[in-house]
Amino acid sequence: MSLFRKAPQKRSAESTIPLINVVFLMLIFFLIAGTVAPAIKQDLRLVSLDQIDPSQPPDALTLDAQGELNYQGQSVSLADHLEALDGKVLRVMPDRAGSAKRLVEISAEAQELGAKRIVLIAQRGGP
Repeated sequence: MSLFRKAPQKRSAESTIPLINVVFLMLIFFLIAGTVAPAIKQDLRLVSLDQIDPSQPPDALTLDAQGELNYQGQSVSLADHLEALDGKVLRVMPDRAGSAKRLVEISAEAQELGAKRIVLIAQRGGP
């Protein structure tokens, strides 16, 4: 038996270099992954919204604030309108003051009647 105890060994300080390497590799990965989408051509001039005709698309239904569907100013049923559509793409322009619940009901009914796609047409917000 030894009368003297060994002094506990000091732990060496852990290096932060592996952590820095991992963070650096993650940074490089996200920089590369973020540039996967091709850039648009530099000489491309996009359409300005003030050049767009604000009239209703010819095949769109309007949903007024009272929840009624109209097509070109005339009241119409959803089934009749979908039957007349060739591509089964339903376009709806809801009134801002209308009920969201009614819009969801119309969307569900349109899917049951065979609409392949439902497109909501809204005014684009500006600055």
